[in-house]
Amino acid sequence: MSTTHSTGLDLRPNVTDRFVWEPLPDGCLLYEESTGDLITLNDPAELILSHCDGERSIQELCTLMESEFELVPATTRTLIEGLLSAGVIADSSSHNFTPPGS
Repeated sequence: MSTTHSTGLDLRPNVTDRFVWEPLPDGCLLYEESTGDLITLNDPAELILSHCDGERSIQELCTLMESEFELVPATTRTLIEGLLSAGVIADSSSHNFTPPGS
C-alpha cells in the first residue's frame, strides 16, 4: 500500500477559494481578504496556477509545463510546493474554485 504526502506527484491540485486573483502584466496578484496577505506571482507561477484545475496531477503539470512552455520539472515542482505551502492550491478533494478567465 502506498501513501501520498502533500507534495506527492499524484496529488491533483486545485486553486483554493481563499484568494482574490488579480491579473498583472507580468504575473498576478493574490489577495487574501481575511488576513490582508498579498502574494505576487511571476509569469511561470501564474501559468502553473492557471493549470491547477483539480484534474491534472503534479506529474501531469510538470510534463505539460515542460512540453508546452519549456519549464523544467524541478522548477514546476518547486513553484507548486510554494503554492501549496502558501495555501493558494490544495488537493482537489479539499477545495473547488475556478480562477477568473477560465
